[in-house]
Amino acid sequence: MLKFEHKSNPLLSAPAFRSRLVKYFLVSVCVIFGALGIGVVGYHAFENLPWIDSLLNASMILGGMGPVDPVKL
Repeated sequence: MLKFEHKSNPLLSAPAFRSRLVKYFLVSVCVIFGALGIGVVGYHAFENLPWIDSLLNASMILGGMGPVDPVKL
């Protein structure tokens, strides 16, 4: 569970705030690269695309643009 200070508590010190900021930045980077990795491996394994095309398609989907290559059914 996330523990943040209540609005009636004093603000965090600058070093504690920076530490929290870095921690959550690293967590978000891990989530993004994890999702990208799953997409790349999925495109490469199931659609038989080369690695670079798999990366392109997974990146475009994560960015909200949609796949570049049509999915074969």
